[in-house]
Amino acid sequence: MLQRVKTAVLLVLVYSAVTYLGMRVMMVPSVSGLCLGALFALTFGLLFGRLGAFSAGIGAVIGCSFGGLHTMLLHSLLAVFLSSYVPFRIGRE
Repeated sequence: MLQRVKTAVLLVLVYSAVTYLGMRVMMVPSVSGLCLGALFALTFGLLFGRLGAFSAGIGAVIGCSFGGLHTMLLHSLLAVFLSSYVPFRIGRE
């Protein structure tokens, strides 16, 4: 159980750092950021299952709150959670 908690905390930290850095790297100034989190959400879901999906969702909330998107916290939580949980469920069958 303690190993799963350590893994979840590490995944949350990695995902929140990647989300925050992706918001800071602008591809088109003031328009578009580099969305590295999309790659990590899919990977976390496929490799770690439900734990990875929840960790990616919580990491997205932390990354968006530090990045300045306070109005989109619930949307980012649901979007990232579903984008990592749905491939897990499809790959499981």
